[in-house]
Amino acid sequence: MTPLPDTNLEIAYPIALLPGEPLPLVARLLSSRRDGTVRIELWEHGAVQSRRTQKTEILAVLSASADCWQAAASWVQQALAQISTADLQQAWQLLHDQPVGPASIAALVLGRSDALACDSVTVAICHWNQGFYWQDGRLQVRDPAQCAARVAQVQAQAVWQVRVGPWLEELEQIRQGRRRAVPLWAEELAQSLAPDQGREAMAWFMRQADRSGRTDPHAIAGVLREIGAWDNHDDLELARAGLLDPWPASIILESLTNCARLLQDDRPYVAIDNDHPHEVDDAVWATATEAGWQVRVAIASPSDALPAGSPADLQAARRGATLYHPRYTIGLLPQEMARSTASLLAGLTRPALVFAATVRSDGRMTDCSVQERAVTVAQARSYGSVDTMFAGDEAEIDPCLRDLLQATQALEQARIERGAYLLYKPDVQAFCQRFGPVTLEPAGQDSPARRMITEAMVLCCAIAAQVGADAGLALPYRSQLPPRNSPLPPGFYGDPPSIHAVLRTLPRSELTTRPAAHGVMALPAYVQVSSPLRRYSDLVAHRQLLAHVRGLPAVQTPAEVLSCCQQAESASHARRQAGRRGDRYFKLVWLAGRGVGSQWLGWLVRPLGPGQHLLWLDDLALEITVQTRSFRTGDRVIATLAQVNPHRGEIEVKVSAP
Repeated sequence: MTPLPDTNLEIAYPIALLPGEPLPLVARLLSSRRDGTVRIELWEHGAVQSRRTQKTEILAVLSASADCWQAAASWVQQALAQISTADLQQAWQLLHDQPVGPASIAALVLGRSDALACDSVTVAICHWNQGFYWQDGRLQVRDPAQCAARVAQVQAQAVWQVRVGPWLEELEQIRQGRRRAVPLWAEELAQSLAPDQGREAMAWFMRQADRSGRTDPHAIAGVLREIGAWDNHDDLELARAGLLDPWPASIILESLTNCARLLQDDRPYVAIDNDHPHEVDDAVWATATEAGWQVRVAIASPSDALPAGSPADLQAARRGATLYHPRYTIGLLPQEMARSTASLLAGLTRPALVFAATVRSDGRMTDCSVQERAVTVAQARSYGSVDTMFAGDEAEIDPCLRDLLQATQALEQARIERGAYLLYKPDVQAFCQRFGPVTLEPAGQDSPARRMITEAMVLCCAIAAQVGADAGLALPYRSQLPPRNSPLPPGFYGDPPSIHAVLRTLPRSELTTRPAAHGVMALPAYVQVSSPLRRYSDLVAHRQLLAHVRGLPAVQTPAEVLSCCQQAESASHARRQAGRRGDRYFKLVWLAGRGVGSQWLGWLVRPLGPGQHLLWLDDLALEITVQTRSFRTGDRVIATLAQVNPHRGEIEVKVSAP
């Protein structure tokens, strides 16, 4: 029992931090100041707290008095016991269209209007404020629409309490050290950080969960860290931007094309990808012929499940592309589709668009076609295993992959002769699970297996463009003029200085619905179609091609194709930028773990201004701005780490000769 220093002091109801939600507590008014503030005492979190607040935050002042907190609580309970919610509802129905005060309600409900009765009415109204409420010390009456909205809100709160009430119990157990496992509701709470994701229910939960009653994203992030669901590397801004939203469960996808009605392509296709692919978009097959090689590229076909303009299609367009981040992979499509039902998994039959052509020994392609087929992938391989196979005994090489390698090498050489620039920038991917270390994995694009598959995808996109051009289809063609005054001739480049030298001369690419040349790739036309499970514009192209193959009218007009692809491009750009920021951040975290003084080999790849260069670190595929007047572009240097702050994105290195 906590004694009050004085008796016969007023009891008041202060409002909560959020308007419209009174604290269910009685507070003692201690003092008042001329600046409009008051000091009150109230019972919070099991203890008496003193708080200074504005006079306007006092809902109503009672005439009752108490000499201890127990007496005050007892008085409130007695007051509430006299008046039921039904009594106040009936009073509101009789009085809502006329001026009203506590005395009139007390007379109607209790049959008397003395000070004690008025206090009881005031306490009851502060606990039940659907029909009446206090504002600036005066009793106000809600109109019928406000009352109905308030009743609906209270009913919703009851639902929220059933839904997230158990979370509060679990949170309290964690705070008392009685639980160590991350709660199952952590993911749902994290999702509430995104715009319009369970905001009201989560706000109700947070008003109870956060000790200061805050409901802002930083408070939610604090609770997530408290329950062990987040660590200090989780990106709050990424969540707030909605980029981590899961696919909405309310959106129902249509069925994929029934493979039973498609012609079966019995060729033994091979899917080649990373060690742990998120989705498998493509599979390849090739065989040698008298003229050169016959090449077929099968691409997953999810189009029927996302009709143009459907809720599923609009959701995919809003995403634009799959987000690849060191910590998250958030798909363009639902995970069960991208990784299972539509993915070209080994041993399973899937609907696919097959892009076929004959590649002649001089690298020219003929007999281009697009077909809808049911495809069964015979085997799945990683890039590393294929590279190992290519480096081994010739007799042990899979004939299909040997023929594909030869065909793609002929295609590469022919494109270079026509003026293509093949820029295979070295890459290193960063990964970091929650509470785990940062790991780096080399992911360079210039190994034989990766170059082979890249060229096969270029072939696939060139076939789509030629078929589209011949049929007059409105497709998202991508065009680009040749480099302007490139310091290097057309060819293959894998070293950072050469790549940067060429990149500086490249004109901006354009998106159009009519065939146009792609000068950098040295192709008469080019349409991206190789990744419909992770790029929305590829999905748009697939729908148009699929309608053509089936002999149906085009799904979208040229204006519609251009509009939806441009909107999706903006969304996919945001995801690419988020992925790059995450990649850089975790690489800086990795560097910070190596400590000041650690050294790394790099290239000076581009001048940025007087005494400034862009430095490329080989082992991290990381670009850093450095100050140096002693070296020139293209020089090999040693970078010594001077300082790094991942959270600020800051890094400083000193360069020296190797």
